[in-house]
Amino acid sequence: MENQSLEQFVSFPDGVRVILDKVNKSGPLGTSAVVGLFVDCLLALTEDSSAQSSRELFCEVVDLMDYFDSTRGRYSVAVENSFRSLRARLNDFNQSREVQVLQELLSGWVNVVQKDRQRRLSMLNSKGARHLLGSEKVFLYDYSSTVMGVVYELMKHTSTLEVIVSESRTADGGKPIVEEAIKIGCDVSYIPDAAISQVMKGCNVVLVGVETVFPSGAFTNTVGTLGVAICAQYFGVPFVPVTETLKASNDMDENLDYGSVQKDLVDLLNNNWEFNKERVVTCYPAIELIPGALVTSYITEHGNINPDEFCDMAQLNEG
Repeated sequence: MENQSLEQFVSFPDGVRVILDKVNKSGPLGTSAVVGLFVDCLLALTEDSSAQSSRELFCEVVDLMDYFDSTRGRYSVAVENSFRSLRARLNDFNQSREVQVLQELLSGWVNVVQKDRQRRLSMLNSKGARHLLGSEKVFLYDYSSTVMGVVYELMKHTSTLEVIVSESRTADGGKPIVEEAIKIGCDVSYIPDAAISQVMKGCNVVLVGVETVFPSGAFTNTVGTLGVAICAQYFGVPFVPVTETLKASNDMDENLDYGSVQKDLVDLLNNNWEFNKERVVTCYPAIELIPGALVTSYITEHGNINPDEFCDMAQLNEG
C-alpha cells in the first residue's frame, strides 16, 4: 500500500501523528487492528487537540475519519461500519456549542464503542469455542486477533490442542500465531506454506480471519487464503472464517481490483540477490477474494452463520 501524505495532520497532537505515521508506514493491517488504531487516534485527538472551537475540532475528527476510510477502509467495509454511529452523532451536533461539549460526545462514543466491542468479542469467543469443542488439531493461516481470541477461549475447555501453523510468508503471519499459541499452552507445529497439503488431511478444522464479507457469502483476506480454502475442500476439512458481523457489506463491490493493493517479494528476501528489475516482476496482490462456496460457515458473535445468510443476518442484528 502506497504511503499517503500526512501534511494535513501537521497541526494535530503528537500522539495522533505518531499513530498515523505507524498506520501510514505499515503494510496491510488486520481490520480489527485498524479500527483499534482509529479509536486510539480519536481519543488522543479528543484529549490533546488545540482546537479552540467545536467547529475546529469537528473538522479535525471528520478529516481523521476520512483518512482512515479512504486508505485502510478502501477494501474493508468494517472501517466505515465502525464510523457510522459517530458520523450520525456528528451530523446531529450543533457546531456552535462549546468545544467541551463535543469533547464529551467523542469521549462517550469511544467508551460505548470499546464496551460494545468487548461484548461482541466475548460472545464470539464463547460461541466459537463451544462450536470447536472436541477439536484436537486446528489449522491456522495468517495472524488474526479474532481467531486467536477463539483459540484462547477453547484452551480453557480442553486439555490438549494442537495448532498447525503455516508460515503465511507473504504477511509473515505465522510467527505471531506461534508466539501466542505457545503462551496459551497449545502444542504447535510450524510448517512452510508449501507443506499445507501434507498436513491438511489430519486437521479437524481450518480457522482464518476476515477483511470483508459480501452478500454472495464470499470474503476477502490475506493472499494465500484461497489456496488454503481449496486445499481444505479437497481433503474434506471444514473451512471456517472467524469474524464479527461488523465486517458485512451490502454495497461494496466484491469484484474490485484487488491487484491495486500490492506487496513486493523483494521485501521477503534475506540476501543480496541481484536481478534485472525491469524484466522480473516481484509484486503480487496483498489480499484476495475467497468464494462463499468454499466456506463451511462463519463463526460470529451470533453463532455460526451460513455464507449466503451472513449479510442478511448481520443487517438484522445491527438493525
